[in-house]
Amino acid sequence: MILASDYDGTLKINNVISDSDRQAIEQFRSQGNKFGIVTGRSIGMIRNELKLMQLNYDFIIGGNGAVIADENGQVIRQNNIELEDAMQLINYVCHDKNNMIGVSNGVEFGNIQDGCINEEHNTNDLIETEMVNGYDIICSNKINSFYFKAETLYKTKQMYEVCKEMLKGRVNFHFNNGIIDATAYDIDKKTGVLKLKELFDGDIHVIGDGYNDLPMIEYFGGYTLTHADEVIKEKASQVFDNIAQCIQTIQINKK
Repeated sequence: MILASDYDGTLKINNVISDSDRQAIEQFRSQGNKFGIVTGRSIGMIRNELKLMQLNYDFIIGGNGAVIADENGQVIRQNNIELEDAMQLINYVCHDKNNMIGVSNGVEFGNIQDGCINEEHNTNDLIETEMVNGYDIICSNKINSFYFKAETLYKTKQMYEVCKEMLKGRVNFHFNNGIIDATAYDIDKKTGVLKLKELFDGDIHVIGDGYNDLPMIEYFGGYTLTHADEVIKEKASQVFDNIAQCIQTIQINKK
């Protein structure tokens, strides 16, 4: 079996991975199953943190499906955004100096414009990470994903709708937890998890608690947690209290 889990808000809650979840994952992997993370973060945003958290894994799917790393955190697959599309997005977001936008090459990440953010909606701290100059990533023409937001949540939602229309059919946008992520077109967590079929054998299970998890939850008949929004619970096949309960249930069902 393969279990792909969202990270922030699903496995890491209030900046902690519980001992029970960590132990359940180790027991799951010890039986020959595969466990990994599927996240909106770049690989560099999470790789060192997982090491610090003492969490072993078989894969990381980062950038909402745009990049895949192996059990050592080394990139093995990625889909990048075309430079022309990237520049159009940057020019639009940066027209307002209060907007924040950052970019990733799949591993490294850095801001292009820091902005002036009055509302904080993302409560997950980045641990053991170091930013680079975002312009260096742009100049390298290896643009894997963007993350950006406006000064307020209301303005961020407006910007999300504009960007979807402006780059329709060219770039995918993922709105979650007050932040907009951008990836190459037709890339999301579902497509990232589907790539696992080329790497591993076994039935695929997924779990997540955010709106950017919906593509994989709907496609794989996936799971969510009790604290998720009702919209996500309605789409999930089962709702669990935690990852440990999820693992216990899918192991029992396999028997």
